[in-house]
Amino acid sequence: MLDAATAWVARHREQLNRENVFPVPDGDTGTNLTLTLQAVVEAVGGSSPDDVRAIWARAAQAALAGSRGNSGVILSQFMAGFAAEVTSAGRLDASVLPKAFAAGAGKSQSAVAEPREGTVLTVARDVAEHVACLPVSVGFDAMLSAACEEARDSVQRTPELLPVLKEAGVVDAGGWGLALYLEGLLKGFRDVQIPEFDPPAEAVAPVPVGYAKGEVPAVEHGFDIQFLAHHPVNPVDQMRAELQAMGEYGLVEGNEELVKVHVHARDPGAVLSWGCASAFITDVVVENLDAQAAAMAKDRVSRQDQGTVQVLQPARSDELALVAVAAGPGFAELFESLGANCLIQCNDTYNPSVGQFQDAIRTAGGSHVLVLPNHSNALPAAQAAVAGLPPTSATVIDTPFVLSGVAAMYRFEPSGGPRDAVVGGMQEAADASVYGSVAKSVRNSGSERGPVLEGQFVALAGGETVLGGWSRVEDAVDFLLREYLQPRFAAIQQGQAEFLTAYRGADADPDQDAAVEALVAAATSLDLEWVDTRQRNHMYLFAIE
Repeated sequence: MLDAATAWVARHREQLNRENVFPVPDGDTGTNLTLTLQAVVEAVGGSSPDDVRAIWARAAQAALAGSRGNSGVILSQFMAGFAAEVTSAGRLDASVLPKAFAAGAGKSQSAVAEPREGTVLTVARDVAEHVACLPVSVGFDAMLSAACEEARDSVQRTPELLPVLKEAGVVDAGGWGLALYLEGLLKGFRDVQIPEFDPPAEAVAPVPVGYAKGEVPAVEHGFDIQFLAHHPVNPVDQMRAELQAMGEYGLVEGNEELVKVHVHARDPGAVLSWGCASAFITDVVVENLDAQAAAMAKDRVSRQDQGTVQVLQPARSDELALVAVAAGPGFAELFESLGANCLIQCNDTYNPSVGQFQDAIRTAGGSHVLVLPNHSNALPAAQAAVAGLPPTSATVIDTPFVLSGVAAMYRFEPSGGPRDAVVGGMQEAADASVYGSVAKSVRNSGSERGPVLEGQFVALAGGETVLGGWSRVEDAVDFLLREYLQPRFAAIQQGQAEFLTAYRGADADPDQDAAVEALVAAATSLDLEWVDTRQRNHMYLFAIE
């Protein structure tokens, strides 16, 4: 059942990611749930199939240790409550299932500081209440099937309960993920085999975005064209010369009976027309190289987003130690230079697991470890990690975005006095930090100024609030500076603010730096400093420092 649930969620990973209402990748729901459940499968793989107590106890423990992001942590809490009832009873049947669902819903609810209707918590509660009304006599299969149906219905109701979902035209991704998890359990119970990969309808290569309707996207790499040419009218050498003039990596090999043709070209139609005029062609293959490159890059991110723990320099036993999450090599270098003892390095999104936070805390050294999650999506895993350790082990500084983490680091003193004073100073700096960013939207979304379309440039206040979308990056930067950061410049200039730091992402065009500098100069009198972060999700990040 757990194997099938993991496979079923993984199969819908990208669908769940696309359902996210936030327009910038930040460790999306599908990724977080898949990685969380994969940790479960690894942990229970060696269990005896007859030992229900051991299976569910290990599953709950692994789900917590491997949980990532809000969705992963909530699912781990649901599984913990569910598992507690199963292990207590020593069995999983129709008499235990309602109690397990109720316990799972209750524990997941208690894990969220400010629960809201229209989320996964609502779906879990609806399922528990629905199953509680069923008689035990219906049997386990029918009861679990009814739970799946109610979960689906509850997910469809989420936009009516949470306005942001209705505005974006999506359902709650976490609730949908829970519904898929339950469906997977049912499929496993029924011994339904789940294909390893998505069906073709879910495996469509990504299409370039950011162009107006009616325009043809620019082709950078072109197309890979291959076919067999039967009984060609011209010699092979002549065909080779003609083909090589039409594109790159031209290959024509064979004889007067059969020739294999392969080339990379911008216009596949011209190559195919030439082929039809030259021979009777079969086995025609045309693949978009731009789409392949985008798919490979996406897959590379998916394989790297689990993150790694890197110990830089363990703190002395009489010092405070610091663990920081860093996305992109530039931010990793910055946190190291500011005195971090251990880093959890993520590729582009913030998906550290509870176990990774605990590993980092254990290896950072020091008398006490301060943890900077540096993203709201990493905060639940950090808090769960610290909750599972002795109270004197570590403290989480609430840094909801990487720039609030940088602000906190400026107040970090390993030997700076009482721990509470250092923690208080760092939290105060994080709370008072002023920052914003500009990124490219990867999905349709909503904002304070109205709808945001996929491919537009979005301005983000404080890393999360979407201010609006624009077709030009300069317009997004200008709006962010004038409408969000500029009012804060005036309020803070009488204090300790000395300069504005612009953090340049990997996708930012250096040729635009001059335009950005001019916009900054027009918005504030603060000096401008540049930092190259080489992270991919945000093109520009700005902070008053």
